[in-house]
Amino acid sequence: MHKPVNHWMNAIQVGFTIVGTVIGAGFASGQEILQFFVAFGKQGLWGLFLASLLFGVLTHLVVVTAAELRVRSHLELLMRTTSGWMARAVDGMLLCFLVISTALMLTGAGTVLEQHSGFNRMLGTVLAALIVVLVASGPSTSVVRFNVILVPVLIVTLCGLGGKALGQALKYSHVPTWKAAVNPYVTHWWMAALIHPAYNIFLAMSGLSSISGSVSPRSGVLGAWLGSGIIALLLVCVSLALWIAGPDIHRYPVPTLVVAQQTHPWLGWASILSMLAAMLTTAVVNVYGMARRLAEEVPWRHSWLTAAIVALSLPLSYFEFVVIVGTAYSAIGYIALVFFGYWLLKLAIPSQPR
Repeated sequence: MHKPVNHWMNAIQVGFTIVGTVIGAGFASGQEILQFFVAFGKQGLWGLFLASLLFGVLTHLVVVTAAELRVRSHLELLMRTTSGWMARAVDGMLLCFLVISTALMLTGAGTVLEQHSGFNRMLGTVLAALIVVLVASGPSTSVVRFNVILVPVLIVTLCGLGGKALGQALKYSHVPTWKAAVNPYVTHWWMAALIHPAYNIFLAMSGLSSISGSVSPRSGVLGAWLGSGIIALLLVCVSLALWIAGPDIHRYPVPTLVVAQQTHPWLGWASILSMLAAMLTTAVVNVYGMARRLAEEVPWRHSWLTAAIVALSLPLSYFEFVVIVGTAYSAIGYIALVFFGYWLLKLAIPSQPR
């Protein structure tokens, strides 16, 4: 009688961890959604549909495979699903990219605090770094609980923005889509729709591999589709809110916060908290996954590894927030597309017996 309860609880925990990992600074701020979907106007609606499907497929691929193989790190997952040379190459790139991603989360937290409370940006970045080290130094259960606590705040806030925007869209009898200057590295809507889920799941692979390896495959399946379903819903909510706000919204580094504050002061404060939650949950899972991976090579305590990883990320936080989203993530996305394409092709073509 207890197995179904534990089974569903594990699935919910996995799903919320997926959401907390994927929705970080770029997503929750609206910058990713603006550059990869909203900027393409009506074509961005098709992009949302395609990206939502791909989120489900790639999340299922990573989470369920990790659960079936009972892996402890992303390198073990890579070694058992791809060729040796590719596993090592992707491992090295993923570790480098995760440091960049962690820096983006930390600088995003500092940017939010500076823009909306007058808090010193670098001081806010350091404070976020300390929280990440504290949580990521614990066991996987601490990381999961951190996501389970904070992710609902994020979901409710972004759904609130989307619900308000939907009400306004119904008055127009359509979604008033508009176009803006697109990301120079991603100039077609269909390419943006492929790259966005690819780089998000690629970067999430380290943390999700470490956490999913300890759950049952069935919990992994349910958790993967629950998480990707929530992500798809939030993609639509943020896109609607930005389209309703009008083309001038692209001038702001954190557009969702501007929309929230224009809607209602309380929603503005809720958005600030949810934004910080999104950045912290992503950074925590990133750092935890990297520490689990590096523990296979470096004979340090887990807490020392987490502190070293965060310390390495801090200097990168001096770069401009929008610049990191537009350049680094686009490059990661193209690499991720090649990697996942290879993995899916390998699954589709059965290996020949020797």
